[in-house]
Amino acid sequence: MLKKILLLFSIIFFVSAAFAEMSFVTETEKTTLLDNQTLEFGDIQRGETLELRLSSDAGNENEWTQLIVLTETLPLGWKAVNSEKEKKVLIAAVTVPLQASLDAYQFKVKAVSPLKSETVNARVILKEGLVSADISETVMQVTVNKETEFELTIFNKSNASHKVIVSSNLPVLWFKPVELTLKPKEIRKVSLKVTPRVYGFKSFQFQVKSAMNNELFALIPSQLVVEPTIKDKYSAGLYGFPFFTMSLFPFYLINSFLSLLI
Repeated sequence: MLKKILLLFSIIFFVSAAFAEMSFVTETEKTTLLDNQTLEFGDIQRGETLELRLSSDAGNENEWTQLIVLTETLPLGWKAVNSEKEKKVLIAAVTVPLQASLDAYQFKVKAVSPLKSETVNARVILKEGLVSADISETVMQVTVNKETEFELTIFNKSNASHKVIVSSNLPVLWFKPVELTLKPKEIRKVSLKVTPRVYGFKSFQFQVKSAMNNELFALIPSQLVVEPTIKDKYSAGLYGFPFFTMSLFPFYLINSFLSLLI
């Protein structure tokens, strides 16, 4: 009788171990696979690092202890970093080389526990242009030397994080480039602060470019209508000496003197 009980427990133990599950997680969803199934990890871009996040819970009170990307199954030039643990999630990562061709790729990932190991297929699609950007109001009216803000909305459609640089063809004293790291599938609003130093009408462009593969994602034409202050009107003579005739010289000197008193 005792032997039958022990045999029954042994069967239950090994059956539960045999049906361990692999649950890959993101911030928004959870996908459970069995041995040798395929998981679509979606779209990524050159230069990005895709994180594979596996719940350590293998089901039936079992626990995964390691997540391994099988490097021999990776496409040429791709690199893998095997698992580290973050709370109850195992994380492995795959980095795409800059020279990779736009195509669909597949490789194998293995989960390991003290009882067994299981392998699944990971499939990704390599694309371009997965970051988009737009500015809601591209024409701003502002007073000279007063800061104004353009609101940029930027969307990362990739399943991996991506670093971008927002720059412009304005002088550096007007606008400083902004560097951002976007999470997978993130939509973010960014305030671009511009301080015009000269009054008048100014056309320029904002540029959104990858800091990872040098791809140009967006070129956004914008305009500034800069109004002068009273002081700026009078002080023009301080900066425009080479551009007026000598007959007007006394009047510009008077205006410049007045600007220092305002």
